[in-house]
Amino acid sequence: MDYLKNQAWGLKNLDNEKLEINSKQEMDSWLDAAKKKFADQLRAAMIAAGYEPRPAVLEREFNTRHWGKPMSLHGVRRWLLGETLPSYSKLETLAKWLSVPVQQ
Repeated sequence: MDYLKNQAWGLKNLDNEKLEINSKQEMDSWLDAAKKKFADQLRAAMIAAGYEPRPAVLEREFNTRHWGKPMSLHGVRRWLLGETLPSYSKLETLAKWLSVPVQQ
């Protein structure tokens, strides 16, 4: 962990500004904020597309569109609660289904 004290990671914050993270706590805080923002945007996109932001709805609709290992009800629930982030391939499926850009 000592290397974290001497090295800042060049990342972007949620407003696309340069962000320097100098500790594990800062990184954890940044990731938690990113997960929460993703969950909020996922729920909003589902509502905008005419779907209830419920795990059962998300699981059914996602798994009918994603070519790969299906998501479990528990897994998509964690997306909606902001506990985890999906992989990039899953983000692409979500974005295509909900008609939003992946970057959003």
